[in-house]
Amino acid sequence: MASGTISFELSTDITYVAGTVNGVETVFIQDEAYPVKWRAAVDVAEDSLYHIYLEMYDEAGNKSIVLDYKLNAYNRVVFNSVTRDEK
Repeated sequence: MASGTISFELSTDITYVAGTVNGVETVFIQDEAYPVKWRAAVDVAEDSLYHIYLEMYDEAGNKSIVLDYKLNAYNRVVFNSVTRDEK
């Protein structure tokens, strides 16, 4: 399966994001230059549908929000992009 990157933006008080993308445990990495942006390497879904479950934690360690989405890769309202990595 091809790999790619999924990214989205969150508020600046979030310090840790993890969950699953299409059933695969995933930890997201915060962008150092643009701290509201988070990204993770994922397997590209051939049908462009992604079931995304996220748990986000703030600076105090509180679980901020739990999100459970099933989205098309081009739904830019919720996340910025899902891109296929170059071969």
